[in-house]
Amino acid sequence: MYWFDCKEKPTIVNLIVATVVVLAIKLVGYYLFEVLLTSSFVVPLASIPGNIMQIVTGAIIAIPIILVSRVGMAKVKRSMEA
Repeated sequence: MYWFDCKEKPTIVNLIVATVVVLAIKLVGYYLFEVLLTSSFVVPLASIPGNIMQIVTGAIIAIPIILVSRVGMAKVKRSMEA
């Protein structure tokens, strides 16, 4: 997989930038879909705080796991090459 073959380690800054990009894409996508469902531009605004919390919570959980798994996969890769 490309992720584990990449020479560059993921940094916290890269992961936070990725989180912000995902947040923007998700907010726009969910908002537009809810506008179609409700036929209102105002009602979907109520779900934005919940969507933000979902992405932030996911990032708080995922970023440490990504950083730790990168180290673990490097060890596995070295042991397989030996």
